[in-house]
Parts: sequence; structure tokens; C-alpha cells
Amino acid sequence: MQVTKSLYFRLVSLLFVLSLILSAGFCTLTVIADTLIGSEAELFFNPAHALAIQNRINNEPDEPGLLAPILDNDRIGGLFNLNPSLEEAQAGLNNLLAYAKTLDLSTYPDEYAANVMHAINRAGRLDNSSTATDINVARLRLQVAVDTLKVDLQSVDSSQLQSMVRQGALRYVELTQMYLTRIELYDFNTIKINSVLALNPDALKIAAEKDAMVAENPSLATGIFGLTVLVKDNIGTVGSDGMATTAGSVALRHNYAPFDATQITNVKEAGGIILGKVNLSEFANFTATGNPSTASRNFYLQRYGVPYPHPGNVPSGHSSWGGQVLSPYRYDLMARGWPLMNPSGSSSGSGSAAAAALCTFTIGT
Repeated sequence: MQVTKSLYFRLVSLLFVLSLILSAGFCTLTVIADTLIGSEAELFFNPAHALAIQNRINNEPDEPGLLAPILDNDRIGGLFNLNPSLEEAQAGLNNLLAYAKTLDLSTYPDEYAANVMHAINRAGRLDNSSTATDINVARLRLQVAVDTLKVDLQSVDSSQLQSMVRQGALRYVELTQMYLTRIELYDFNTIKINSVLALNPDALKIAAEKDAMVAENPSLATGIFGLTVLVKDNIGTVGSDGMATTAGSVALRHNYAPFDATQITNVKEAGGIILGKVNLSEFANFTATGNPSTASRNFYLQRYGVPYPHPGNVPSGHSSWGGQVLSPYRYDLMARGWPLMNPSGSSSGSGSAAAAALCTFTIGT
């Protein structure tokens, strides 16, 4: 009995010491926040805390300002044009329509052929009142439908993709572009899943390099070699990849890691392509509760056009830098700007991106 009590008290003492260590770590996080954003460190723990430093950010000449649209070019790495002119959008759609109309759709499964015809018909309903965004979305819808004639990204698995690559029926650069088209359509336009925080500006270049390697040695086309991976943004990727590691916090928007996390090193060594970083519950739910300040409420109203919900119980998938991740299949169930069915988390962006087939693999924590 004495031994049991001794072990019990030792265990309690150990847990107490661990709690002190964790508390010290949390305090350190507070100090870091204070260093980053000055006296507004308390805002570090609010889900929409950034308005109080808006003026500071606006005064930085290389920043678009905190209230600028989430879809800024820094986040997409220049991989597509978020704001095409009317002429650019129309030219892109016309070129794709001309190609699509040369396809013999009778040789494809009925479902896929019908999707292409539906996209063509929707494009045909555009008129002089259509905006550049309307035209660009019509092009993206048609491109996704045409891409599906080659490979259905919502049902294919990695081994099937690699088989197609070995047979010469698919190239990695082509596959990567297909995913980028889906990201532009579903994450940045129509549904606005809001899962992607940043894209790797070198993704297509890396994919082309993998194609060249496979051309010399087809046996390389296996595992994750040449396939795309979206990574939760609390996992460090080296800053030279062009993507910050923010944990979803606007306070860490310029945090470029000096080296890759072990998971990322393993992916790269296996030949995988880091396509980008995805949104999450800020700091993996460390900021999921609390009473927002007036500044936070005003920030939310300006950014999203709806009032801030009741204090506390912030849904999974919300971050101050990325906003709210939505489920790609139940995105319409909203109340006062918040999802009634949140995408769960804290790896919300990873889950929603995978469900919407925005890449081959995702990594969460």
C-alpha cells in the first residue's frame, strides 16, 4: 500500500511539473505575441483579433492592407490570375470553348460528357452584362469538366495516377495544373471553401522536373513521387519555398521558417510536391473560445459583411489570417456568417481540401 501511495504522489508531482512547463510555454507564446504586435498582445487570443493593428499593416508599403481580399497574389504564388480583365477572361473562355467543341463526347462516359455539355451551355448563357469574374468562372467550370474526361480526381487514387504516368497517359505538370484549376474554382470562387492559405510558386516547375526524371526512369512513378501535397499551416516549410508558416494567425504572416519540418523533408525526399499550405483552426484551437473585443467585432463586420456571432464557441476551421473554412458539400448551411455544420478540426483546411480533391494528399496534425 505504501509503495502504491508513493507512486501516486510521484505521479501527481510529475503532472504538476508538466503543467508548469506547459504554462511557461503558453506564457512564452504570449511574450512572442507581444513582441510581434506590441501592446495589443491580448488580441493574439481572439479569433478575429487583427483590426487593432490594421493601421500598422496599411502603413507597410509592400502590404495590401489587412482588409484587402483574402485572394491576394502573394498567397497564390502567381500561379493564376485572380483579377483578369474582361478581354483576358473572354479570350481564355473562347479558346477553351473552341477546344471543347472539337471533342467527340460520345467516346466518354455519359456522366462526364454531360458535365462538359452543361458547362458549354452555361458559358453560352453569358451576355454583355457578364463580368470578367462571371466569364472566368465559366472557363474554370468548363476546364474542370474537360479535365475529368482524362481523370476523375474525385475518385482516382494515387496508384492509378502513377500507372497513368508510367503509361504516358498523364504528366505531373498536367495533373498539378488540374488541381490548381480546382483550387481556383472551388476555393477562390464559387463555393469559396477557403481552405488554401498559400500556394507554392514553384509547384509547376517542380512538377516539370519530376516529369523529366520519369522520362528517363519510369520506375520512379510510384508512391508520392510527383504527386501534390497540401500541408496544414502549423507545419513548418522552409521560407525559400515562398510560403510563410502562420498557424492561421495574422501576427505570423511574415513568419518564414529557416528549415522544413521532418514531415516536409520526408515528403520532398520521396519526390512529393508541396503544393501549398492550408487553413486551420487558429493555433490548432488555442484561440477557439473567448470574448472578442470591439475591435475584433468591427473587423469581422468589415471583412465578412455580417455581424460577429455570440461570444465563444468559435467553429472549427476559423483563423484570423485565413477566415472560415467551409465544408465543400454543406457550405450552404450558414447562420450569421458562420457554418452550422463546421468542417471539424483543427485540420479543417486539410480535410476540406481532400474532400474537394484539391490535391492528391493532405497533411494535418
